[in-house]
Amino acid sequence: IEEGPKSATFRFDGLDLVLDSDWGTGDTSMTFAIKSGDCRRDYESALVNGAKPRTPPSDKGYVIGADVFGPGKLIVEFEQTK
Repeated sequence: IEEGPKSATFRFDGLDLVLDSDWGTGDTSMTFAIKSGDCRRDYESALVNGAKPRTPPSDKGYVIGADVFGPGKLIVEFEQTK
């Protein structure tokens, strides 16, 4: 486990799980971040399975990222390293 001031990263074989306590406008309470091998596929799969869109996949320079609203104020983020 790698801990930051408001986050924790759990590293598993082939999977990094990041929990980050959010701040800002109050529309979210926590981000659950998942490293993805195919961000667009995982985003679309989440939508097909009932998630509500928040930010569609976009190229951020070093990663491709997207996120969806999870239950309540949880955000599920997909991040694909380029």
